[in-house]
Amino acid sequence: MVYRIIVIIFITVNHYLLIADPGKELLKAKQAVEDNNLGQALTILKNALKTYPEDHDLLTYQARIYSWQNKRDSAHSILSAVDTLYPNDKEYFEIKCKLFEWNQQWDSLYHYAKKYADIFPEERETYFLRIKAMTGLGLYKEAIALGRNLEDPAENERFLLDEAKSHYYQFIQLGVTHFAFSGEEDPWDYYTLKYGQQRNFPWNISTTVAKRFGLNGWKVGFEGYPRITKNLYAEVIANYSSSPIFPAHALGGTAYYTYSRLEISGGMRQSAWQARQFFLGNSSVGVYLGSFYCTLGALVNLNDIHSSNSYRIKTRYYFSTDHLLEFNAYRGNVPVTMNGETIVSTSHNQFYTLSYKRRFKSITSQIQLGLQQEEFSETTRNATMGSFTLQYRY
Repeated sequence: MVYRIIVIIFITVNHYLLIADPGKELLKAKQAVEDNNLGQALTILKNALKTYPEDHDLLTYQARIYSWQNKRDSAHSILSAVDTLYPNDKEYFEIKCKLFEWNQQWDSLYHYAKKYADIFPEERETYFLRIKAMTGLGLYKEAIALGRNLEDPAENERFLLDEAKSHYYQFIQLGVTHFAFSGEEDPWDYYTLKYGQQRNFPWNISTTVAKRFGLNGWKVGFEGYPRITKNLYAEVIANYSSSPIFPAHALGGTAYYTYSRLEISGGMRQSAWQARQFFLGNSSVGVYLGSFYCTLGALVNLNDIHSSNSYRIKTRYYFSTDHLLEFNAYRGNVPVTMNGETIVSTSHNQFYTLSYKRRFKSITSQIQLGLQQEEFSETTRNATMGSFTLQYRY
């Protein structure tokens, strides 16, 4: 019996001698991490915690390793122990928030980052975490307001604030478009002034004056893009004109649903031109592949499906958030008016455009070039198009 007691005492003392300093064990674990051996680091920490189960540095570093391995449940379990032993601990909030950030759990990140900031108001990291959460939740106005408290934002903070500002602003836009036709037909010119807001409910109003068929005219329009759910939003349009070169009115709506990399849409439009009513159905399927986007769409006149329909392909490539290249190809059968008078025939229409958009700090410019060919029963009409748009955001 005495012998057993001596052996137990020897083993216990030897264990404490082997792990006499938790700081040394922590250094061993950190060295294992540097050697890219997270499993060995966890083994070192677990053994050390058997002797020092309440050591703050051992526990928090174990939680960090679990977070790096994306073992969320294990990390949160260790952090719960840290919170119990060391209430309002700085490292607890730091690791907890990083876990939520990496896993895009924006509601939880916002809750803990706000609490982190309340307890440690001088901690700079809390600004980044709160702005990140607000941007993820679509609270762009709140993110921009919080960013105003930063006198000299860091690069990662500036990136988030620029992203928030790209979703929350007002703008004024001026556009000029010119069509030049083969033969003796007079060119067409359009001048458009637009004002809008890019916020929780993006919308814009516009007025266009134009010269077509040798006649002057105007129209006014409205566009809105309400978000219905996280993956579903809509486009709503309304136009009015008393000029013969534009439809008297146009009303319509399209729903867009996104799932993973896919976007599908479907909608209807109704317009009136020269006392004739047109009901148009439209649909599209698009796919996002990194910086590349491509969509295929169709537009059908429901009054006369065979004589009036069109198909289009649209591709976009983002060189960066500030550079966009877009190509559109369109082909279809459309009703044609000549000289602003009655609809005289149907043409086989082809239209190709290439555009480049450049965004600066508060100004976006876009230039677009296009080629159009209309094939009638007895003749062909060609046209070249050029347009320039300038937008100021504030």
